[in-house]
Amino acid sequence: MSGGGSCNAPHYPEGKIMRLRSRHVASLFVALAVALPALFTGCGDDNNPADPGNGDGDTTTVSAGRGTIDSLLSQFFPEVYSNRKYDAYAKMLDSRYQFRKLADFPGQFDNERIWDRDEELSIARVMFDGTANANRQSVESITLNINVGSTTPSDHADEPGNEEWFDVVAIVDMTVVISDPTQDDGTGILNLLVDSNQNFVVTEDADSPGDWVVVRQEDRSSIEKSVPGDGATEETSWGAIKDLFRVAASGRNTIDELIEEHFPEVYERRLYADYANMLDPRYTFQKLPDDPDQPVSELFWDKSEELQITERMFDGVPNLSGQRVKSISLNIQNGDISPSLDTDQGPGEEWFDVRSIIDLTVVLHEPSQSDGTGILNLLIDSEQKFIVTADPDSPNDWVIVKQEDQQSIGKAGGSGATEEASWSDVKGLFR
Repeated sequence: MSGGGSCNAPHYPEGKIMRLRSRHVASLFVALAVALPALFTGCGDDNNPADPGNGDGDTTTVSAGRGTIDSLLSQFFPEVYSNRKYDAYAKMLDSRYQFRKLADFPGQFDNERIWDRDEELSIARVMFDGTANANRQSVESITLNINVGSTTPSDHADEPGNEEWFDVVAIVDMTVVISDPTQDDGTGILNLLVDSNQNFVVTEDADSPGDWVVVRQEDRSSIEKSVPGDGATEETSWGAIKDLFRVAASGRNTIDELIEEHFPEVYERRLYADYANMLDPRYTFQKLPDDPDQPVSELFWDKSEELQITERMFDGVPNLSGQRVKSISLNIQNGDISPSLDTDQGPGEEWFDVRSIIDLTVVLHEPSQSDGTGILNLLIDSEQKFIVTADPDSPNDWVIVKQEDQQSIGKAGGSGATEEASWSDVKGLFR
């Protein structure tokens, strides 16, 4: 299979259609219905301009489709990665996605060079948003081309018996331009060049019939690439580039670390798995009442609902008003920490009340803004009460059992439309 077939009618590897018929013919018609419009939009469009504002525009509209393996890898993937369309990139990664980077040294443990979808999306968000890493490097632009070589049925050990996975070998040609103030040539620019084989494992998208998703990606060593640019130029691997923007979340070995360091980091970087792990299974959030007569029973939600809200916020999912989270900035300063007298505290447990001051800014894409910026800054400055306890599933760590919101104090600043709000208000937008 080659990249040249991307704009043809939906195509499956040899024998695939017969296997689909043996399951149910209807799925083939669904695939055709979804993929055929792609024949008339975007085919052969190799000059799609970069998304303006480093991903600040519409991150879901993509001219290429995912109706075939070829179109997924040779058109859709390069378009969303080059234009830094985070939402579309998230859609093309299976929930079980894993990335395997090259070993830094012989015998490196797999858990140090394999990461899951959550971590991959954390890295992609930092790269796509142009966020600086610890070395003050940030992504200026990405140019990616992928040419599909061979496609064969996979014999991957993780492949479920009721699914069909396919191994794809492709050639990757990528340039990532990095803003690097440490460059001694005076340009402040570092060109990272990648030219390598890349192994992908793909399967049909369970959530979007007729489309394909990436289940696994395995990096390969870069081949020599000679494409000079302004500034310093280095050959590297795809995994090495991602590693530049891969930062492990801080620990939560003390109450102060949990609240003042870990919480702000995972919330700002939108690390969903880390956020879920720092909440006790009995976690509840107590929001501010919408009116004075609101029943107390309506002021609480549990961990499950909290994580649903958080997932929408972290993934940039638009709410019913078309608003979606662009960025989050959070600072927390602890005040008084004292043994808790909460009546829900179990026998033999030790809970602690933590009184904190939070300084939170959530920047939203707001399509209805009358000032034309398309941006709404929600500014929160308030006290917050947390109840914490030792993590039963992770010795020496701490978790949050309860969080109680408080009224916001006045906070000024920000560009575009600016509104003072409470943490309850922000979460309520995505509830």
